[in-house]
Amino acid sequence: KDNLAIVGISMDVNPKLWAQATKRDSITWTNLSDGKGSYAGASSLYGIAGMPTYILINPLDTIVERWEGFSSGIFKEKLNKYPDLKNLY
Repeated sequence: KDNLAIVGISMDVNPKLWAQATKRDSITWTNLSDGKGSYAGASSLYGIAGMPTYILINPLDTIVERWEGFSSGIFKEKLNKYPDLKNLY
């Protein structure tokens, strides 16, 4: 918790639906939305082509890996590829 931050970026354009989904899905991490949808704003800046998209950024603010889709154990698998990040989980 002190070394790893999870930030969700929602592609919702409707603030009410975004807030409802955050509550419905019991999201406990920081969940942001710029309200610009899938074709502008953060989505465009980071080249998001599918959801969910994950971007692993190291403590030096460098993107070290990005991937789309979820599977069980994917986070541990990805973090294991970076020994210098192992102490984060």
